[in-house]
Amino acid sequence: MKTVNQETGLASEFYVLSALLRNSVDANITLGNQKKVDIIVNNKGVAMTIDVKSLRSTGDFIIGNYKENKDDKNHFYIFVYYSNFENVKENPELYVVPATEISAIVKEREKNVNNVSLKVLREKYSRDFSDAVKIFK
Repeated sequence: MKTVNQETGLASEFYVLSALLRNSVDANITLGNQKKVDIIVNNKGVAMTIDVKSLRSTGDFIIGNYKENKDDKNHFYIFVYYSNFENVKENPELYVVPATEISAIVKEREKNVNNVSLKVLREKYSRDFSDAVKIFK
């Protein structure tokens, strides 16, 4: 039986994959329990990787596997926020954040557990996923 966090995470990975494919991005999901990358994109022969982080209530996104890497220009975080997870007619908010910018918005909560605030994402990043998806084409 899956936990609420696993359900939200899995639904978010497939939601992002669907959105990328619907925008003609060559993307594939990775499978596994403790993977470091959720989606791999082939951008004209260049591999780009995506970590999908999800949230289905108020609070912060938890990113436990965060490692600062200002040189990784081909890695991205996509944050998926559901204000009402059970309402399938309501689309979640999506925010694309390059790994090169993630350290500027991460707050350490405790050892090896870091947070990204939904409020900060809303202030600094566009909710227009169709515009942000151009990064992967």
